[in-house]
Amino acid sequence: MEEERRLCYVGMTRAREELVLSYAHQRMLMGQILRTEISRFVREVPSELFARALPTNRISATDVLWKSEFKPRRTSTVATFRPAQKVRHAHFGVGVVLNCSGSGDDEQVTIAFDGEGIKKLLVSMAKLDKV
Repeated sequence: MEEERRLCYVGMTRAREELVLSYAHQRMLMGQILRTEISRFVREVPSELFARALPTNRISATDVLWKSEFKPRRTSTVATFRPAQKVRHAHFGVGVVLNCSGSGDDEQVTIAFDGEGIKKLLVSMAKLDKV
C-alpha cells in the first residue's frame, strides 16, 4: 500500500504547470457494470490544493459541469443526429448527444445518459429516437 501511495505522489509531483485528475464512474467487467470510486490516495490530498472540490456524488449527464467544459464536434454534414440533441435509447433511457461522426452505416454518436454515463453507439444498431 505504501509503495502505491509513493508512486501516486511521484506521479502527481511530476506535473509542471497543471495536474488533471480523473476517474471512471463505472467500468464494464465480464459484462457487468461496476461503479467505481475516486482513489483513496486522491482523497488524502489536502482539499486546498484542488482548484475545484472533489465530487461528493455522481454527476449526471444534465449537470452544468460537463456542459460548461464540453466543446461539440461534428465531422459529418449528413449526420442523423447533432450535438446537444436529446435522444432516447430503449436500455439507457434519455441522453444528450455529445459528438457525431461518420455517415450511413458507419455513423457513430457519443451520448451522455443520466445514470448510465457516456456511451459511444453505432446509429444503425442503437435504435435511437429523437426526443
